[in-house]
Amino acid sequence: MKPTTSTFSPPESAGYVDQRAGSGEISGRSASTFNGMGISTLEFCGRTATTVYERISMEVAFWQNKPLQGRQITPAVVLNAYGNDTTSLRSGVFLQKLCLRNIPYNNRQVTPEQVVQEFNRQPDQNNEYKLAIARFKAECCLRGLPLNGQPVTPDEVYKDFMESPAGSEEITLFNTKRYLNGHLLADRQVDTGDDPEGYAASTYQHQASAVVRRALPLSDNQVPQLNVLTLRTLEMIQKINESYNTPPILITGSYARFLQNRCASFKNIDIICSTEGSAIKLCKEIQALNEALDIDRDLGTNDNIFIFPIPGCRAIQLPNAYNIHPKDSSSDIQGPELMVSVDDRVINGHAAPLAIRAPGVERPLWCLSFAEETRLLNDTLEHLIGNLNPLTVELNQGAAFELPRTILFGFPKNGKERIYGLLVRALLTLDKARQFISIFAEEEPDGQLQAQQQRLHTLAAILQRKLSRHICRSDFECRVSCWLSTVPHVSDFEIERVEFITSLLKMMHPELHRIDSTH
Repeated sequence: MKPTTSTFSPPESAGYVDQRAGSGEISGRSASTFNGMGISTLEFCGRTATTVYERISMEVAFWQNKPLQGRQITPAVVLNAYGNDTTSLRSGVFLQKLCLRNIPYNNRQVTPEQVVQEFNRQPDQNNEYKLAIARFKAECCLRGLPLNGQPVTPDEVYKDFMESPAGSEEITLFNTKRYLNGHLLADRQVDTGDDPEGYAASTYQHQASAVVRRALPLSDNQVPQLNVLTLRTLEMIQKINESYNTPPILITGSYARFLQNRCASFKNIDIICSTEGSAIKLCKEIQALNEALDIDRDLGTNDNIFIFPIPGCRAIQLPNAYNIHPKDSSSDIQGPELMVSVDDRVINGHAAPLAIRAPGVERPLWCLSFAEETRLLNDTLEHLIGNLNPLTVELNQGAAFELPRTILFGFPKNGKERIYGLLVRALLTLDKARQFISIFAEEEPDGQLQAQQQRLHTLAAILQRKLSRHICRSDFECRVSCWLSTVPHVSDFEIERVEFITSLLKMMHPELHRIDSTH
């Protein structure tokens, strides 16, 4: 939640004159009276600054500490420019930033009361000023700033948000920031079974899912923190899921296993979409959020969500994916990347998804069960076992299908290097099987999970033997070993990369490193 987001409009082109504002005055509405003094507009290039672009250009110059047309921009200059702008709440938003960042105006500190007064100066028919005030009061609550001599309480913020547009979404974002500030939010948790409009989107989800309640961590050091944009993206996913009878977007990978108490930490967040349509819908929602963030970027902030498409390969059951990287400049938290893959094999799964409460996210997250995740891995292992040799023959005969995400052989020059890429992909899948076997070694699975565990041990052993006897094994090991001996160990990244690739090579020798040895 950013209190400065919705009240600013994107800058328009320099040649566009704001006809709504005319010369900057509208009859019946007064100019700003901050500190009891009327303020006039600044002469921009020898004339009055009347366009949205010109006014915002001054504010951008101020935040970037750069002169504009040879003149240093001060808070007074910005407020003068916004003084007669009766079409927006920009003057209030600017005062809010001065207040929250402890930047003086005319050598005096801006108080919260002055910010609220400025927002109330020109109430609009859409009640956006109420939302702006509610957002500012939320920031006062989070920062411990008193308003009218009294602390702002969370209940007061909730009440104000519910009386403003988009209230429920703002409450979710407010709760997210409260969590990041160390509040457990126990009083705001909602039981999916008690709320008739709760978080399960359908009867199917109520009956076929298990609601897992995970205790919130006692300290921030026990769990990797997610920044606001990452948490907002997770909320967005659950909102999309609610529009379907069966949730098509599920959390999987190490984050899902972390939420299921099967591992102590996670690095990235893996997301699986069962349909291409749901993946496209998610990308469109993120794109819309990015357009909203454009407003803050115009004012000097650096929030952004980057989306990179990553190709898959049907020949080895590697799904297409999108890499989503939320960059949140409002906190020092380096958020994890989100890897969104599109895999219709989930539709054919028989295990119901799990609704799991996650720290900092108001709606429970729909997660792929560990049994179902193991089933998908087993299917991929089985496919590789049956197709490793035929694909090797195809590549050796000149087939040129893409094999992405191969670490060392991303740009193969010939059929041999494509085969090496195939072997890397098989080893990466085998490494994932090794991780799952380690997880199984720490528990006593039963039912469907036990059946998938037995299948995993069998398939992993078969694939390992197949790789050890591969016709190109010796050439592959020689090529990779040569690279390992020449790569400079100058950074932690390179050192970790070398160690990881070395561990992959060891799996080519089942007589020394059997990955199913815990069986």
